[in-house]
Amino acid sequence: MLSDDIQKFEGTDETRKIPEEQESFQFDVFISHASEDKDAVARPLAYALKKFELKVWYDEFELKIGDNLTQAILRDGLSKSRFGIVILSIDFFKKEWTRREFSEFEKRSGFIEKRIILPIWHNVTKQQVIEFSPSLADKLARNTTTHTVEEIAQEIAELIQGKKPKDWYQRVLECVVTYLKKLYQNFYLLTRWQP
Repeated sequence: MLSDDIQKFEGTDETRKIPEEQESFQFDVFISHASEDKDAVARPLAYALKKFELKVWYDEFELKIGDNLTQAILRDGLSKSRFGIVILSIDFFKKEWTRREFSEFEKRSGFIEKRIILPIWHNVTKQQVIEFSPSLADKLARNTTTHTVEEIAQEIAELIQGKKPKDWYQRVLECVVTYLKKLYQNFYLLTRWQP
């Protein structure tokens, strides 16, 4: 049984793709983080995931002045996201909001028995994660001490999209080439136009 799971994970892009759920989700991922980890991990990760064309619920993208935080985060963000990225840190473990977000994803994960939580360890030890949540310590995680934010974002995009996303630079180059072609076509049309 375990060998089947390993073969599926190592198999073709199609076997690695996360199956679509019956419900439609507005966001691919929800990023749960402590505000102290925003500059080092959360913000760069959110932007890196958007470069891979994922729909990201991240507080700076979604929250507006006057929003009801409980409604915006739990109902409009977390519940409408296929996956929850949890950036685990000492500050994450201390905060009520992050604990609440994690708890909601853990409930949903247990209820439908699917992989929903994608953990990222940031300056924490295994023992600290075990003390926070023994079941979470048993999940394969990525660690910011061994992986760059860009590498983590690419792995998450591959998991969700079921294929290796195009290299970001290649996509930028394609956009530039398309723009230059249109510019050339417009220039050609203008030079042919005779009043």
